[in-house]
Amino acid sequence: MAEIQTVILEMLRAGPAHNQLLSPLTPYIALCGGEGPVTVHIPIEHRQLLIRLGRLRYWSAESVISAEQREAEVLDLGMDVGRVMASVPALSPEITAARQGKDIIINLRLVVSGSELALIPFELATAPPGFPSSGQPLFLQVDTPIALTREIRRGRPLAVDWNRRPRILFVAASPNDVAAVPAQEHLDAIRRALEPWVTWAATAEERVGHVMEHVRILMNPSLDDIRTACAATEYT
Repeated sequence: MAEIQTVILEMLRAGPAHNQLLSPLTPYIALCGGEGPVTVHIPIEHRQLLIRLGRLRYWSAESVISAEQREAEVLDLGMDVGRVMASVPALSPEITAARQGKDIIINLRLVVSGSELALIPFELATAPPGFPSSGQPLFLQVDTPIALTREIRRGRPLAVDWNRRPRILFVAASPNDVAAVPAQEHLDAIRRALEPWVTWAATAEERVGHVMEHVRILMNPSLDDIRTACAATEYT
């Protein structure tokens, strides 16, 4: 079984988490490993980023966005995000140290304190020089598997009641004329993970009923459908 190694990258700024826009003039403090803090700038204006993110959609209010335009924007944003990561000198050595050994998966924990950073698609990062598979998508390359997770910086860990019965909201959608998402494969994996909590029954029909006590499925829902579902039940 693969071993998971954790690398933590924190990006902080002064002031409250809200009410601030992205700007190349804003200094962020980046912390990684045992090295000292470094100043990092995000080379994108807030309005510019919103426009570029809009190009990643399959269509806008005015027209359908071509696949070539979306792919070009993915590449450009990936290069920008990769340069931001490269500006943290300690990040590459930390990843290099974590990748020593066989069957290693690296969990890159991105911890931020400014809500505007949530807009930045770090998942698109192109690996800069010195990182695994330089020039390739950092989180898709197979040389060193890296999974990015995001979290908000807080003074103490979030309290979690591990004895709660699992309750999962599963949402899937596919735009018209686009290949369907692998919803059934994901549901099959969730079903296997839920096996210890599902009450045993003699027939498949009865077992499905017990499974649905833990999972609610929304296919092609509206935002209002999702809001209503989240308001009606607490999901784990």
